[in-house]
Amino acid sequence: MINSFTGKYSFLSNMYPHSAIGKSVEHYFQAAKSTSAEDYQYVVDAVDGYEARARGKKILMRDDWLECRKDVMFNELEVKFYVYPSMQKMLLDTNDEELVEGNTWGDRYWGVDVRTGIGENKLGKMLMQIREELKCKQ
Repeated sequence: MINSFTGKYSFLSNMYPHSAIGKSVEHYFQAAKSTSAEDYQYVVDAVDGYEARARGKKILMRDDWLECRKDVMFNELEVKFYVYPSMQKMLLDTNDEELVEGNTWGDRYWGVDVRTGIGENKLGKMLMQIREELKCKQ
């Protein structure tokens, strides 16, 4: 099991910048919450994913965000792992390991709180789904 998206596995994190564009999944995920082009650009212009997340908390969130956030996340992950061959190879190299986005900040929706072991691990499950789809396309 891979239970931390750090170190050797930091590429699995939404904070990991795409090498070609220098932006992360987090940039585009947070920007997708926006209700205006100005807010979208404000988030995308963040220096890194952590700043993008902070900026995403400051903008007006679209009304349907909670209903569509899983689709937005999945689409951004598909771009990351389908468009960039180096990212695709790294994901495939995790073989059949269970991917768990273990965290210490209490995110029980996208990951699992390592202190309690509680969480839905939606991010890890999406990554494993994309990995399976990529295997079928080889």
